[in-house]
Amino acid sequence: MIVGAYSLPKTKKLEFNIESSAEILLEEGIYPALFPWCTSQVDNFSDALILQEIIYDGNESLTEKAMMNYYITNNSNSTIVALNEYYVHEIKDGYVKKEYSRYWHGYISIYKLFLYFFNLKQIRLILLGINLSMGGCILYICFKKNIYLSVAYFVTLLFLNPIVISHNMFFSNIYIIMNLALVLADLFIRKGFNIYLAFTFIGCFACYYDLLSYPFCTLGIPLIYIISTKCNSEKPRDSVMEVLGMVFSWGFGYAGIWVSKWIVGSVILKRNLFKEAYDVVKLRTSRDIAGTDFTTKDLFLSLLNNLRNSPIWIIFLIINLILIGILMKKNMLFKALYHGIPYMVIIGLVLLWLFVKGNHSYLHSFFTYRELSTVCFAVLCLFGYSQMKT
Repeated sequence: MIVGAYSLPKTKKLEFNIESSAEILLEEGIYPALFPWCTSQVDNFSDALILQEIIYDGNESLTEKAMMNYYITNNSNSTIVALNEYYVHEIKDGYVKKEYSRYWHGYISIYKLFLYFFNLKQIRLILLGINLSMGGCILYICFKKNIYLSVAYFVTLLFLNPIVISHNMFFSNIYIIMNLALVLADLFIRKGFNIYLAFTFIGCFACYYDLLSYPFCTLGIPLIYIISTKCNSEKPRDSVMEVLGMVFSWGFGYAGIWVSKWIVGSVILKRNLFKEAYDVVKLRTSRDIAGTDFTTKDLFLSLLNNLRNSPIWIIFLIINLILIGILMKKNMLFKALYHGIPYMVIIGLVLLWLFVKGNHSYLHSFFTYRELSTVCFAVLCLFGYSQMKT
């Protein structure tokens, strides 16, 4: 698919839409916030990078372009400035090509087709329609299972903020895959298919179409849905084993697709992409930002700090306090905690995921905090035990 995307011609309409999109990004800035009253910072840096990868038209072979994913940069390292100067105003001095070979960049094949017809503002409107519609469909699926499950998912949607997500191509990839993953998992369960195979597919798609934004949501959110609708009546130990099996399946798909890029690229290009990928992985799992160390406390405070102005905290706390009160009144709190062990396992895995990729989680906390939406959904479902059992 990537080779096919690079083989598509660079038409006047494509150039026009990318140029107008570049001007939109330049006017907005690199990391603008959409609203003052909630977490709404967007990543125009990454969207400009996506546009650069799509418009790049060097003399390399199609396979080399697909493996190396070239873009143009200069000493400023601003993808937005580079996009405008190099492609819009044709300022070539000081610019060199750079590669982004460690990911598949599968989104190129989709967004390039979009850009033949639409500019960035129009794509954002399309994504808004898609993202809100998908959220509504999932709410309906949850509602059919249990009305409280739909409430829990609605609060999780507020946490994720699909309106802000729709403002970014980069953010939208994982959100769409996450919702499709829940539908796929639900379908596999209803049809009696192998659920572990479903999570392998989900991991593959998450890796192929993402640039390491908040991919754990494609595992955690569908997993919590399955626990709440399928595993709740079973013994917690059995549910935990199922959870770990699905986690392994997702990880196998995610890591397998990621490593396959390094293998295929190394063979085709006759260079060691493993060494390059290893250096980046080593950096992203470090506890260092520009020579300054940070602690685990700093990491999680930076993630939570993104929610300080958001009303989602109040909604989340009020609902959970009400649920805990109901559980205590029914003498079901300890029973809920006992049956909630699988949820606790998922919460632990989310925190471990954020901890392991500490440099990435801390440096990009303005979007990696969305991984915590899995914690939000898990806690609401855990304390909503009595509501989902009636």
